[in-house]
Amino acid sequence: MQRHAIAPRAGWQRRVEDLGFLWHTDGGEAYWAEDAFYSFTGHEVGRIGAACEELYAMFVNAGEHIVAHRRWGEFGIPDWCVPLIERDWAGEPPALDYGRFDLGIGHDGAIKLFEFNCDTPTALVEASVIQWFWKEEVFPALDQFNRIHEALVERWQAIAPQLPGGHVHFAHVPDRVGEDTLTTAYMMDVAGEAGLAATRLTMREIGWQAGPGGGFFDMADQPIATLWKLYPWEWLTAEAFGRHIAEDPSGTLWLEPIWKMIWSNKASLRCCKRRCSMVCFLMAVRWAWICRSRPK
Repeated sequence: MQRHAIAPRAGWQRRVEDLGFLWHTDGGEAYWAEDAFYSFTGHEVGRIGAACEELYAMFVNAGEHIVAHRRWGEFGIPDWCVPLIERDWAGEPPALDYGRFDLGIGHDGAIKLFEFNCDTPTALVEASVIQWFWKEEVFPALDQFNRIHEALVERWQAIAPQLPGGHVHFAHVPDRVGEDTLTTAYMMDVAGEAGLAATRLTMREIGWQAGPGGGFFDMADQPIATLWKLYPWEWLTAEAFGRHIAEDPSGTLWLEPIWKMIWSNKASLRCCKRRCSMVCFLMAVRWAWICRSRPK
């Protein structure tokens, strides 16, 4: 892997803003930097891919251990969520099963994981869309080391037959810079490319009706059969409204499933570290208790 210094495109701010990327600068400092790029050899790309496959298998193994041994006390997960997590972990409902491994590569070539964002992974727009247009303009003859867009379309196509009515509601929280809004819009476009119909709403616009024939509804009083959310399970389950999930008679399908609370919790890194074998891609993990009451 080599870092190459280059000159940014003239007027790059306007170019990325034309694609909807408005959060490129934060506090006067560019978050999106075009003054350098990284090049990889085919061998390095293969090593990173293999590391990701092994890391994913490690999280699957850790999840099996956590569920089998009911180690919920270490995760601070509300008690009422546990039966739902155990049900979905065993039942494997449809899921995109996507996430973002944040990796670091040392001078010695060692690959280490900083974080696995598997519940609400953002940077999709930057990595899948903005970077692609940059590459096509600056280095049209070179290839891009990712196929995020293609993989997402393929995954939506794979689970589409299991989604009631071929329709998905997409929910997010309105944000000042538009990152969550554009990320949600991008996911809707990807799902549409896979042949699915989509409706967008905010998390506050999700309604609940108790009793027979009840469940989650949108602002048009249409039942929500499948809901993709850009909103962490940890937040939703900490809210009073989130408890309706356990009462849902219609069984709204949530993307991603609630079992993602296992992997998105940093305590899973400790479990993975203890179960490392051979080459370990995890950094040292230190356990610390946060003094607060555990939700019930």
